[in-house]
Amino acid sequence: MDWSDQLDHLETNPFFSINGRIWTVERFREYIKKHPLQFRKEKSNNANFAENFKLAVVDLVRDYYITQDAYNKNYDEMEIVKYEVEIWRDHLLSLYQKYQYLETQYSKKQSQPVWQMRRVFGFGLRYVKYS
Repeated sequence: MDWSDQLDHLETNPFFSINGRIWTVERFREYIKKHPLQFRKEKSNNANFAENFKLAVVDLVRDYYITQDAYNKNYDEMEIVKYEVEIWRDHLLSLYQKYQYLETQYSKKQSQPVWQMRRVFGFGLRYVKYS
């Protein structure tokens, strides 16, 4: 039995509860697809992983409830929020286009694999393809 089979078996089990509302393993897994866990400390070892994981889950749950409250108050319909979303969308699209362009230019000039490009250009974005 591999890991995914073991996780499938656990999906209906409770993972934690907040104010009497139970979060199952399945619900938690579905939510982290939308909102990946963000660890406060980048480097973690076996000694502090459990604490860092707990804090990441706490942050995720906090963000979940803040987001639900914002939607209930229709913040997503406010012009300033729409404007901010549009600014970030434009920014991320421009970054994506820039790195796509740099990747093609770098790949043309070098015989090095693309993964080395991250090191050369100092890319911090996770979507850079490793081929």
